[in-house]
Amino acid sequence: MLRPPPANEDESPVPSYIAFQRWPCPERQPRWSSKINVDSRTGKWAVTLARLKIWSDVDAVSANPATLARRSPICDVATDKIPGAHKFIMDTGATSTYVHKEILTAIRKAKFLSMNQTNSSSQYPGAPYYVSRDFLQRHDVTVELTFKNTNNSLVSVYVPALGFLYNSLGEGLIWEAPANSGGQASDWSGLLGLNFFQVVYAAFHRPTYHSGIAPYIHLAPQTRADTKAGLYDVPPEKEGH
Repeated sequence: MLRPPPANEDESPVPSYIAFQRWPCPERQPRWSSKINVDSRTGKWAVTLARLKIWSDVDAVSANPATLARRSPICDVATDKIPGAHKFIMDTGATSTYVHKEILTAIRKAKFLSMNQTNSSSQYPGAPYYVSRDFLQRHDVTVELTFKNTNNSLVSVYVPALGFLYNSLGEGLIWEAPANSGGQASDWSGLLGLNFFQVVYAAFHRPTYHSGIAPYIHLAPQTRADTKAGLYDVPPEKEGH
């Protein structure tokens, strides 16, 4: 369900692009975000999500606070105001994204989402919500994720809704996290899983211990146009190199 087969020959599957310490294409760089601090005390790549917004008629690549200042999102969730809902683990091993129950409830209130699969292309009755066929044709729906750093500075990242919020069949990809799933209360309250990594370029940085710099990440929006163009595909090295 996460990544259904292409509906036609023009639709190619979207891969994940993850780099550690150094981006492999120095001559071609995505539009990286500022540094996002990682709380590595638990041994996990944990980030603090302060806010989630959904925008219509907004392109993820060109979105920025200035262009959105006079507009209103179709969904706005202050995740850091919900007790125990703001700590997220970056987990490439999770098939989807999991959030606190109150966050999912707020997302479901967005007018273009429904609990009824009748108007979607889905044949799966168990999705957390559905998107209508008409709305699914739009490619200008963007999710804004705002992360909070240890110094309380905020970093916003804009990603395509298609592939993260829902798939090409209109099935929702954001699920409610199981109760007590994080173990200790300080560990985590949600997961950013594989569907997240299929709409972003992610760069993980773990400086040396003696540098005194804590681990951090950079994120950038990934679009299907990028994938089709192969902008960041690294050719295989010749044998013997």
